[in-house]
Amino acid sequence: MRLSTHIQDVSNLMPLAVIGLNKEYFGIDLKVVREFTYIHKVTPIPCTPEHIFGNINLRGEIITLVNIRGLLNMQIYQTKNNKNQALIFEVDDFVGGIRVDEIFDVIYLNPLDIKSIPATINHTQTHNEYLLGTAMYREKMISLINFQKIITQKSLVVEQEV
Repeated sequence: MRLSTHIQDVSNLMPLAVIGLNKEYFGIDLKVVREFTYIHKVTPIPCTPEHIFGNINLRGEIITLVNIRGLLNMQIYQTKNNKNQALIFEVDDFVGGIRVDEIFDVIYLNPLDIKSIPATINHTQTHNEYLLGTAMYREKMISLINFQKIITQKSLVVEQEV
Protein backbone atom coordinates (compact mmCIF):
# COMPACT_ATOMS: atom_id res chain seq x y z
CA MET A 1 0.00 0.00 0.00
CA ARG A 2 1.33 3.38 -0.95
CA LEU A 3 0.69 6.52 1.08
CA SER A 4 0.02 9.81 -0.60
CA THR A 5 2.71 12.40 0.01
CA HIS A 6 0.70 15.19 -1.59
CA ILE A 7 0.28 18.09 0.85
CA GLN A 8 -2.64 20.38 0.16
CA ASP A 9 -1.96 24.11 0.47
CA VAL A 10 -4.63 25.50 2.80
CA SER A 11 -3.10 28.95 3.22
CA ASN A 12 -5.68 30.56 0.95
CA LEU A 13 -8.63 28.72 2.53
CA MET A 14 -10.87 30.12 5.27
CA PRO A 15 -11.14 27.91 8.37
CA LEU A 16 -14.72 27.81 9.68
CA ALA A 17 -16.54 26.28 12.61
CA VAL A 18 -19.90 24.94 11.42
CA ILE A 19 -22.56 25.30 14.12
CA GLY A 20 -26.30 24.87 14.35
CA LEU A 21 -28.80 27.42 15.64
CA ASN A 22 -32.55 26.81 15.31
CA LYS A 23 -31.99 23.95 12.85
CA GLU A 24 -30.01 26.27 10.55
CA TYR A 25 -26.32 25.93 9.71
CA PHE A 26 -23.88 28.77 10.30
CA GLY A 27 -20.17 29.22 9.72
CA ILE A 28 -17.95 31.24 12.07
CA ASP A 29 -14.36 32.16 11.23
CA LEU A 30 -12.09 29.94 13.31
CA LYS A 31 -9.82 32.92 14.03
CA VAL A 32 -12.28 34.12 16.70
CA VAL A 33 -13.08 30.66 18.09
CA ARG A 34 -11.05 29.79 21.15
CA GLU A 35 -12.71 26.47 21.95
CA PHE A 36 -15.90 24.46 22.19
CA THR A 37 -17.24 23.24 25.52
CA TYR A 38 -20.19 21.65 27.25
CA ILE A 39 -22.17 23.83 29.61
CA HIS A 40 -22.69 22.24 33.00
CA LYS A 41 -24.24 25.11 34.91
CA VAL A 42 -25.25 28.64 33.91
CA THR A 43 -25.43 31.22 36.68
CA PRO A 44 -28.05 33.87 35.87
CA ILE A 45 -26.97 37.50 36.08
CA PRO A 46 -29.62 39.75 37.70
CA CYS A 47 -30.86 42.87 35.89
CA THR A 48 -29.46 41.96 32.47
CA PRO A 49 -31.23 42.00 29.11
CA GLU A 50 -32.60 38.76 27.69
CA HIS A 51 -29.68 38.35 25.27
CA ILE A 52 -27.42 37.55 28.25
CA PHE A 53 -27.87 33.88 29.22
CA GLY A 54 -25.61 34.12 32.26
CA ASN A 55 -22.10 33.19 33.36
CA ILE A 56 -20.29 29.88 33.24
CA ASN A 57 -17.18 28.82 35.10
CA LEU A 58 -14.75 27.36 32.57
CA ARG A 59 -11.73 25.98 34.43
CA GLY A 60 -11.77 28.94 36.84
CA GLU A 61 -12.45 31.59 34.20
CA ILE A 62 -15.86 33.31 34.36
CA ILE A 63 -17.32 33.62 30.86
CA THR A 64 -20.56 35.36 29.91
CA LEU A 65 -22.83 33.53 27.46
CA VAL A 66 -24.71 35.73 25.00
CA ASN A 67 -27.63 34.96 22.72
CA ILE A 68 -26.98 36.07 19.14
CA ARG A 69 -30.29 34.73 17.82
CA GLY A 70 -31.99 38.12 18.24
CA LEU A 71 -29.39 39.86 16.09
CA LEU A 72 -29.89 37.19 13.43
CA ASN A 73 -33.65 37.79 13.59
CA MET A 74 -34.28 34.30 14.99
CA GLN A 75 -36.65 33.16 17.69
CA ILE A 76 -35.32 31.31 20.70
CA TYR A 77 -36.02 27.77 19.65
CA GLN A 78 -36.02 24.85 22.06
CA THR A 79 -34.47 21.78 20.49
CA LYS A 80 -34.69 18.24 21.75
CA ASN A 81 -30.91 18.35 21.91
CA ASN A 82 -29.83 18.52 25.54
CA LYS A 83 -26.11 18.74 24.82
CA ASN A 84 -25.82 22.30 26.17
CA GLN A 85 -22.85 23.23 24.05
CA ALA A 86 -21.10 26.58 23.77
CA LEU A 87 -18.65 28.17 21.40
CA ILE A 88 -16.09 30.23 23.32
CA PHE A 89 -14.79 33.20 21.33
CA GLU A 90 -12.06 35.77 21.76
CA VAL A 91 -12.23 39.08 19.90
CA ASP A 92 -9.82 41.91 20.74
CA ASP A 93 -9.06 40.56 24.25
CA PHE A 94 -12.79 40.09 24.96
CA VAL A 95 -13.69 36.50 25.81
CA GLY A 96 -17.29 35.32 25.78
CA GLY A 97 -19.45 32.47 24.65
CA ILE A 98 -22.54 31.73 22.62
CA ARG A 99 -24.83 28.83 23.32
CA VAL A 100 -25.27 26.65 20.25
CA ASP A 101 -27.59 23.77 19.44
CA GLU A 102 -24.95 21.74 17.60
CA ILE A 103 -21.27 21.87 16.76
CA PHE A 104 -21.00 20.06 13.47
CA ASP A 105 -17.54 20.43 12.03
CA VAL A 106 -14.46 22.48 11.30
CA ILE A 107 -13.95 22.99 7.58
CA TYR A 108 -11.70 24.88 5.19
CA LEU A 109 -13.63 26.94 2.67
CA ASN A 110 -12.32 28.45 -0.52
CA PRO A 111 -13.31 32.16 -0.47
CA LEU A 112 -14.31 31.78 -4.14
CA ASP A 113 -17.08 29.39 -3.00
CA ILE A 114 -18.79 32.13 -0.96
CA LYS A 115 -21.99 33.29 -2.66
CA SER A 116 -24.10 36.36 -2.03
CA ILE A 117 -27.06 36.07 0.31
CA PRO A 118 -30.10 34.65 -1.54
CA ALA A 119 -33.29 36.70 -1.66
CA THR A 120 -35.03 34.11 0.55
CA ILE A 121 -32.63 34.92 3.39
CA ASN A 122 -32.28 38.61 2.56
CA HIS A 123 -35.63 39.45 4.17
CA THR A 124 -34.49 41.97 6.76
CA GLN A 125 -31.65 44.41 7.02
CA THR A 126 -30.90 43.29 10.58
CA HIS A 127 -30.32 39.68 9.55
CA ASN A 128 -28.37 40.58 6.43
CA GLU A 129 -26.08 43.03 8.23
CA TYR A 130 -24.36 40.26 10.19
CA LEU A 131 -23.88 37.79 7.34
CA LEU A 132 -20.93 37.66 4.96
CA GLY A 133 -22.58 35.34 2.47
CA THR A 134 -23.47 31.68 2.04
CA ALA A 135 -21.68 28.49 1.06
CA MET A 136 -22.45 24.82 0.68
CA TYR A 137 -21.63 22.28 3.38
CA ARG A 138 -22.55 18.62 2.85
CA GLU A 139 -25.36 19.55 0.46
CA LYS A 140 -26.75 22.11 2.91
CA MET A 141 -26.45 25.87 2.78
CA ILE A 142 -24.55 27.57 5.60
CA SER A 143 -24.74 31.28 6.34
CA LEU A 144 -21.38 32.82 7.17
CA ILE A 145 -21.60 35.04 10.25
CA ASN A 146 -19.62 38.26 10.50
CA PHE A 147 -18.78 37.52 14.12
CA GLN A 148 -16.54 40.55 14.60
CA LYS A 149 -19.49 42.79 13.70
CA ILE A 150 -21.85 40.96 16.05
CA ILE A 151 -19.53 41.17 19.04
CA THR A 152 -18.86 44.87 18.56
CA GLN A 153 -22.60 45.57 18.31
CA LYS A 154 -23.59 48.20 20.89
CA SER A 155 -26.86 46.43 21.73
CA LEU A 156 -24.88 43.54 23.26
CA VAL A 157 -23.11 45.81 25.74
CA VAL A 158 -24.73 46.17 29.16
CA GLU A 159 -23.79 49.40 30.91
CA GLN A 160 -26.37 49.50 33.68
CA GLU A 161 -25.60 50.01 37.32
CA VAL A 162 -27.65 48.28 39.97
